[in-house]
Amino acid sequence: MPAIRRKRRKNAPSASLFELLAMTFLGRVVLVALVAILVLGVSLLITGDDLDRFLPVVGVEILVALGAYGAVYLVRRTRSS
Repeated sequence: MPAIRRKRRKNAPSASLFELLAMTFLGRVVLVALVAILVLGVSLLITGDDLDRFLPVVGVEILVALGAYGAVYLVRRTRSS
């Protein structure tokens, strides 16, 4: 049985929901909030009810996020030059 191919319309949007959200300021804020909630939730699941382990884990996550943001910023800045 041959595979059924769907025809794409010429003017059909090919952007995913992530790409559409990343185009607007409000969408970026929503994406950052969702990622922060996800990361904090995973941290809570890993550390359980122990605040002495939770705070250092979150601190390390913040430092990693700042480092990643700085690296992306530098790469974009050097590419545009």
